Amino acid sequence: DTTIAQRSKKLFKLAELLEAEPRRYASILTREMGKPITQALNEVKWCAYHCRVFAEKTEEMLRPVEIAESEKSYVQYDPTGVIYQIVPFNFPMWLTFKGAVPIIAGGNSILHRPANTVPTMGRVIEQLFKEAGFTNGEFVNVYSASDMSEMILSDKRIAGLTFIGSTRVGRILAALAGKHLSL
Repeated sequence: DTTIAQRSKKLFKLAELLEAEPRRYASILTREMGKPITQALNEVKWCAYHCRVFAEKTEEMLRPVEIAESEKSYVQYDPTGVIYQIVPFNFPMWLTFKGAVPIIAGGNSILHRPANTVPTMGRVIEQLFKEAGFTNGEFVNVYSASDMSEMILSDKRIAGLTFIGSTRVGRILAALAGKHLSL
């Protein structure tokens, strides 16, 4: 368990790491998937910006909200656990950060499955999270075949799923999530 302030500090560090060497990360995107360097640099910049926004705003976003009709009622946001994240190859950095940063900012962990075509980027992203201080399993890669999704989603430690990809695969994963996940 970490506080919002601790997670925010780590997210600021993550942004700093990205901003310190944008060309390094962009070059990996270009080499591994053929993305033009200018597009890759923009992807890295968006990731850093996203980290900063959540580092600055998470405390405000997760603050309990009192319900006006009652003196003792409020909405409180609590972590749910480990979220299984599956992202496609076309924006391997941005789509990972877009989902992972708010999930981790909220106190959850990510089990990340990068696309099979960008395994290096998956390893680099995991290392970035570790270098930023997320060293307690908040972001972990899993390299698995697509037919292993049901096994992963049936694991009681998995509390949710985030997926970006085709409608066909999304329907399959939604059915598996409905079968195995419950809050």
